[in-house]
Amino acid sequence: MKIIMIYDQIQSGAGIKDDHDIPLGAKKEAVGPAVMMEPFLKKVDGKVVACLYCGDGTYLKNPDEVSRKLCAMVNKLKPDVVMCGPCFNYLNYGKMAARIAYDINQNTSSKAIAAMSDDNQETINEYKDKLFGQLHQFYFWKMLYLEGY
Repeated sequence: MKIIMIYDQIQSGAGIKDDHDIPLGAKKEAVGPAVMMEPFLKKVDGKVVACLYCGDGTYLKNPDEVSRKLCAMVNKLKPDVVMCGPCFNYLNYGKMAARIAYDINQNTSSKAIAAMSDDNQETINEYKDKLFGQLHQFYFWKMLYLEGY
């Protein structure tokens, strides 16, 4: 199973909390939270093939363009799954992740999920029905992590 992660500037390691304007970028390796997930993914024959990222400010300035470009990258790499997040309690990253996951599901053949904490309740409420099927997949990932598989 080929997996792409989509991060903000913090999770990608490209910047810190105040570096909002990091441009779109990509790494052909697992970085950030994907490194921790690798042992669990191997057990389900999964591999992170790329990590795509941009600053949350870059996204907020032009969400349509950023989403279009990320969808194009996903179409080019053709992963089985795209995980947007984990966003933890970062509200702007949560908005970015949910919208991009939705757009990937609508405009590519890949399946995408968005993972964030309950601190992003407004975004969760906005997208829970749009991404409902993907929530089940998220709980599968969460179960793998929590159970130590």
